[in-house]
Amino acid sequence: MTGIYISTVVLSALLGVALYITNTKVNKKPLFSFVFTIGIMFLMGDFIAARAQLVTFILFILEILFVECFLETKKKRYVLALMLIALLIANMHAAVFYFFFILLMPYIAEYLIIVLRNSNFVYRYRIFALKSRIEKLSKKEGKEEKIDKLQQKLTETEEKSEKHKENLKRREENPYRVKLVKRDATKWLILVCILCLLMGLLTPLGDEPYTHIFKLMSGTTTDNISEHQPLVLANHTGAAITAVLLVIILVFTDTKISLKDLFMIGGLLVLTITSKRQFSMLITIGRNIIYITNM
Repeated sequence: MTGIYISTVVLSALLGVALYITNTKVNKKPLFSFVFTIGIMFLMGDFIAARAQLVTFILFILEILFVECFLETKKKRYVLALMLIALLIANMHAAVFYFFFILLMPYIAEYLIIVLRNSNFVYRYRIFALKSRIEKLSKKEGKEEKIDKLQQKLTETEEKSEKHKENLKRREENPYRVKLVKRDATKWLILVCILCLLMGLLTPLGDEPYTHIFKLMSGTTTDNISEHQPLVLANHTGAAITAVLLVIILVFTDTKISLKDLFMIGGLLVLTITSKRQFSMLITIGRNIIYITNM
């Protein structure tokens, strides 16, 4: 029992250190990071226990840290670190193996949306269609008048396309609320996901990392476990305060949030509402919404 107690204290300290390092890495404000870390550790009081989740909290925080480092530097060592984290989670806490990949989804979703938006697909398709029609009509006689009309429409479409690109550039430079931040290295996170997914095979547990969560949630056991019940704000002071702070920051300040962080915080809020145990992930991982504020 003494060993369990000491290990819990040590892991709690490591959790605080991991939070502070990650906070400082993301927002570049050591003093703010320190104060914010203390607040998070206070809210984490109900989740500090001699359970596997205490280890996975640290691993998930380090996952965010290594992802940010990889996107900034593109160094392969951070990919190896992410693979190691996936391997450790698969062997130590298979029930949350899926969550490793959930935390990568906002990064990938933001990148794909930016690529789709910058592709200017609609205008490019219209220009291509008009050029094709003009080319076909040019091979026929007596179609000069129709070709002139199509040529005029093509010119107008090209002008609209250029204006659209300029508008997108202006929005990127001065977004109203949601920032779109394109980092080219993000596309490699898709490969990282595949490599880390394979880490679930390197375990004596068989297919447990892939199937455990489905087995757990398919029965009725979780219906009788308190931490799996929906969260009621009126009965949870910490969650209520967090929700109020988030609303104040997003609505009543000049905060600009990246699309990635909006996806992250939105998904974690939904998870928190459906299961009170996910509040721990909201306050440890969902902190991103405050990091990117322009306050």
